[in-house]
Amino acid sequence: MRRHVVASWFLAVAIVAWSTVLAQQSTTTPSTPSEPIAGVIDAFRTHSIVALGEGDHNNEQGHAFRLALLHDRRFAEVVNDIVVESGNAYYQKVMDRFVNGDDVSSTELRQAWQNTTQLRPVWDVPIYEQFFRAVREVNMSLSVDRRLRVLLGDPPIDWSRVSGFADVFAQMREVGDRDTHPAKLIQRDMLDKGRLQAS
Repeated sequence: MRRHVVASWFLAVAIVAWSTVLAQQSTTTPSTPSEPIAGVIDAFRTHSIVALGEGDHNNEQGHAFRLALLHDRRFAEVVNDIVVESGNAYYQKVMDRFVNGDDVSSTELRQAWQNTTQLRPVWDVPIYEQFFRAVREVNMSLSVDRRLRVLLGDPPIDWSRVSGFADVFAQMREVGDRDTHPAKLIQRDMLDKGRLQAS
């Protein structure tokens, strides 16, 4: 059985399985509608990384689909890690504790999506918090070795060390920008640790 990664990010390293499937269908048979959750889960069975784009931020339909996918019993059978754009990697330990069921105050938790590199409060709407809480809920029904991990894909900026733009740019030089950081995260925390290998 293989376990894979879902990345809610547009990454050059991500394999978007649907483009391959659609290309094959267009040359062999006419396209026919398929059940989307089953289709995504099938993509996880054949690809190490599957990327799901959000479309516009705060997209309620996309959020509803991600929740339905997450709650499908087959999802945790094929997924290890979920990389999200909507969280500051500086708070990774906080998120790890939270999704594993530890007591984490709302004040501490919300820093993960409120203190990102985005100057507008783009992530500070209910759907992003709901997603993290849904992962925690699903994890409580899984054995410890099968629990999902949420990896925060925004660069780890420590805002307590920031007094101006120069400080932000200095930290970005240390940790990588919003494009390179998630790619490095996938390499370091998944590929290098063999979390995409058959188990």
